[in-house]
Amino acid sequence: MSDYVCIYRGNEPVEIEFIKSKLEDSGIPYMIRTNDASGTMPHLNLERGIEILVHKENEPEAKSTI
Repeated sequence: MSDYVCIYRGNEPVEIEFIKSKLEDSGIPYMIRTNDASGTMPHLNLERGIEILVHKENEPEAKSTI
């Protein structure tokens, strides 16, 4: 996991979906990290946000895409 960097942190589902779509269209692989206890505590996402992670080597391209 240390090879991945966070390129976005937020709690708005529409923004997350938009960024995911942009990355997919650009062919950039990504991962989503949440802290909501596997969906049992969704309020934690509001406190800490949802993170979009990409591999370090894809970071410049991903940041320019979003």
